[in-house]
Amino acid sequence: MWHLAIKTNAVQAVCFCLKEQTLMKPHNEHYSWKLSAQDLLFRRSGRWRPSPGRFPKLSLCTLQQEYMSYMSKRTQKRQSAIVTLSDQNHQAQENLKRQREENLDKYQEQANELKKEILEKENELALLNIEIAELREFKSLQQQQLGRIAELEREVTSMHCRHSESLQALKAGFLSEKERYEAQAKQKIQALALAANREASRCLLSHTRAVSLENQHLREELQQLIQRAHSLRGLQDQLQAQRQQLLLEREYVRELRRLRATPGPTPPGSHTRPLGVDRGREDTRHHRTADT
Repeated sequence: MWHLAIKTNAVQAVCFCLKEQTLMKPHNEHYSWKLSAQDLLFRRSGRWRPSPGRFPKLSLCTLQQEYMSYMSKRTQKRQSAIVTLSDQNHQAQENLKRQREENLDKYQEQANELKKEILEKENELALLNIEIAELREFKSLQQQQLGRIAELEREVTSMHCRHSESLQALKAGFLSEKERYEAQAKQKIQALALAANREASRCLLSHTRAVSLENQHLREELQQLIQRAHSLRGLQDQLQAQRQQLLLEREYVRELRRLRATPGPTPPGSHTRPLGVDRGREDTRHHRTADT
């Protein structure tokens, strides 16, 4: 039906254009005639007014040829579209048929599985009915147990509430005790710190005094030792001088004995000069030995 409607509209449009060409005066005969679908719609609606010189004058034969070529092209397109649609429909039918067969097989398999499950469920239901029939006598006991369970749950809930309240009270008491103990500990720490500072100051003062006294005693001992060293040095000098004198005297006595023991005349001055020289040398030698 829609093909016939399109053809009728096209024929009516061509006829209307032919009538308009007989009334219009063309300005240029070299232009070819062209009519858009929008112009046709505006003309059919009654709102279109042709402008002078828009359409050139064409012969009826040319119009018929144009229309026939247009319709032949349109028919070819429609035929190709029909063939394409037919192929697509055939392919879609094949796909639907194959899908239908697959779905039937799948549904049949699912139906068999469901039947098996239904049989299993029926067997389970029969067993459950038997068990329920056997357990009916325990229904009253079950109700009693459920009541007891509910009562125990209420008791547990109340105990939980009491336990929470006791925990809160203990927590509050613990926090207060903790604060009190912390305050006491801080006070004790401060007191101990003060006592430690005082003790440290006292110990430092006593230690300073002890050190100063010890230093004073050490200075006194050092002074005494220095004085003793000076006295010992003087005594050493005296003893050294005495030793020197004794050595000289011993040498002198030895020389006298030697001279007395030697017979013969003694040359003049021989018993005094050598003795003095020897004594000087002996004194020098003994003095160096004492210094070392």
